[in-house]
Amino acid sequence: MVSPLPVPSILRLSYRSRWLYWLTLPWIVPLFGYLLLGSAYWHHLGHFLGTTLTIWALASLWMLSLDWATTVVVQRFPHLSQTWQRVLLNALACSVLSVLFLGTTTVLFAYFQPFGSQLTFRQITSEMGVLPEVRTWLSQVAGLSLSSEWVTVLLYTLDFIVILLLAMVYEVFYSLGKWQESKLNMERLRKVTLQGQLQSLKNQINPHFLFNSLNSLSSLIADEPQQAEKFVDEMAKVYRYLLQTNE
Repeated sequence: MVSPLPVPSILRLSYRSRWLYWLTLPWIVPLFGYLLLGSAYWHHLGHFLGTTLTIWALASLWMLSLDWATTVVVQRFPHLSQTWQRVLLNALACSVLSVLFLGTTTVLFAYFQPFGSQLTFRQITSEMGVLPEVRTWLSQVAGLSLSSEWVTVLLYTLDFIVILLLAMVYEVFYSLGKWQESKLNMERLRKVTLQGQLQSLKNQINPHFLFNSLNSLSSLIADEPQQAEKFVDEMAKVYRYLLQTNE
């Protein structure tokens, strides 16, 4: 039976990214689908499934690229004293990759207009880079009636906050991992130290024990041969026990 080929590491999410993946994508994908298609996203099953799968695939690539970028940053700045370098570079990486994800998805739906999309480049440029449905969503769901300028400011501010929080989440996971690693190293060092102390104690006790036993045996051989023979048997039992329980 041929064993399956291992998945390349670049196609596997780390623990922190898997946690974020399943926490964020289930609500980001349908929300973005609604903002791209409007109410038509919910009214046609084929459009709903096609849009959802397309956005989910692009979002998965986005998460993979985020995971790869943050891993590179961590390898470049691994020490806890370099926390601010990691946070700033991770925030920059998250910003660039998020813009690429949002821009690519928006351009794809505006240019090809798949799954009944009515989005056009004219609508995007007239709203200063904000999807037209954003204002509708804010008005209907959040009860906010804002001009295009305020919608743009609000949206980009929220994007900045989310990206900063994402970078901080990556840093929290990394710091916790380093703390656990440090704790394990301390436990290993403590174990090695105790083993060394135990071995040193054994090395000190065993020669003295053997030396004293041989002296006692020497005195018994001349005076009490039978006791000497019994002493040898008991001494053999003691060393047999030590060999059996050496670990």
